[in-house]
Amino acid sequence: MREISERQLFMQKFSISRLNTSIGIIKLEGEIRQGQIIAINQFSIMGTDGWLELDVPHQHTQELIQGLQDEVALHLRSTTQSSID
Repeated sequence: MREISERQLFMQKFSISRLNTSIGIIKLEGEIRQGQIIAINQFSIMGTDGWLELDVPHQHTQELIQGLQDEVALHLRSTTQSSID
């Protein structure tokens, strides 16, 4: 039997391919731990010519991510709940 590490038990990766938010349409990938978003690894926003990948460590991108925490968390909770039902 494969042993599962404590990190795997509490950390779950997620990917959102398209989400309408207050700042526009975004897609992102990251990790959550115990229901809290702890890391965003990839963040893109829909521009007029397609997806624009933003530099995650950049201060402005971090401010956008912080401002979207509630919207992303709500989306993740709703998709998790619907997969349980």
